[in-house]
Amino acid sequence: MIYRSATTLLALVAATAALRGQTPDPKSEFTSAVGQFSLALEGAFGDEGTRVRSSLDAMSRTLNAWDSVLRQYESALAADLRTADPALATRLHMALAGLYFDRTRTADGLR
Repeated sequence: MIYRSATTLLALVAATAALRGQTPDPKSEFTSAVGQFSLALEGAFGDEGTRVRSSLDAMSRTLNAWDSVLRQYESALAADLRTADPALATRLHMALAGLYFDRTRTADGLR
């Protein structure tokens, strides 16, 4: 049972690395969009409306992408959490909780 859980955990890490190689990190993208929004608000000519809307759209898209990545993690871990030994299950829960806290999903991180 420990071997299966450890194997799945390694597969999840490998899949995460592959995902990150194909697509940028949603947290970094969101941070960048927030920065663009902040810069757009400081426009000096009154024509920054398009940039503000564009950065708000980017923030919304990246939050959705971030939630999608979290759903992928949840799905990958769900089966293993039921069969993992208590020590490994605790580590898996803690890792997932950290991801939730990073996304400011505090209630999910505490459950």
